Amino acid sequence: RWSEVYSEQKAARTTMGSVLGKLKNRHLAAAFRTWCDAAHEGKAALEKNKIACARLLNRQLYGAWHRWSEVYSEQKAARTTMGSVLGKLKNRHLAAAFRTWCDAAHEGKAALEKNKIACARLLNRQLYGAWHRWSEVYSEQKAARTTMGSVLGKLKNRHLAAAFRTWCDAAHEGKAALEKNKIACARLLNRQLYGAWHRWSEVYSEQKAARITMGSVLGKLKNRHLAAAFRTWHAVFVDTPVSYTHLRAHETPEHLVCRLLLEKKKKKENT
Repeated sequence: RWSEVYSEQKAARTTMGSVLGKLKNRHLAAAFRTWCDAAHEGKAALEKNKIACARLLNRQLYGAWHRWSEVYSEQKAARTTMGSVLGKLKNRHLAAAFRTWCDAAHEGKAALEKNKIACARLLNRQLYGAWHRWSEVYSEQKAARTTMGSVLGKLKNRHLAAAFRTWCDAAHEGKAALEKNKIACARLLNRQLYGAWHRWSEVYSEQKAARITMGSVLGKLKNRHLAAAFRTWHAVFVDTPVSYTHLRAHETPEHLVCRLLLEKKKKKENT
């Protein structure tokens, strides 16, 4: 009986376990499908947001590029409308002045390098002479030290100290001379650069005055031509009895301007 009860309980437990497992698997599968749907929806929403942000950014970039291209085209058109002859003349004089300044700068730099090399050589010679003298004195003192006693050794030390002081003085003098040479080279270079800049400024001021004079001359010449055309038109209109249609057919732009001014003056007098 015990074995029958045990087998029945075992069969019931296995049946209950399989039923609970199927139920658990169904719930897990439903939850997984829900999670997958939510993940797909979130991914789709993220893609939509990315596309919307990219479109908005592209619109802003296109608007900025369009404005920049308009400004650039306007600037390019303004540059092309300038006077080519005066621009070329100005550029030639400026280029000549700049080349002169560059040549002067290169010459000054080369002179500065040569002065530095000469100063360095002079300092090395002085240092070498002082070292040579010091080495000679040291060798003499060393030979005397080997042959002399303690008294002569003290005298040797005094001579060595004097030679070292001499060497130190020579080194300080060489260093001061090098500093003076550097200052002199820098002043020479600054003078040459200032001269080149002064010449360039004079050329630029002359070109500016020439442009102003040319503008005034051209304005006066233009006003003279307009006045001559007005006098010619007025003489023809007053002295020669010509029909209005004939005048309108043969009038120039200057005559047109003069005619409109006269008509405006007559209207004001009539009113």
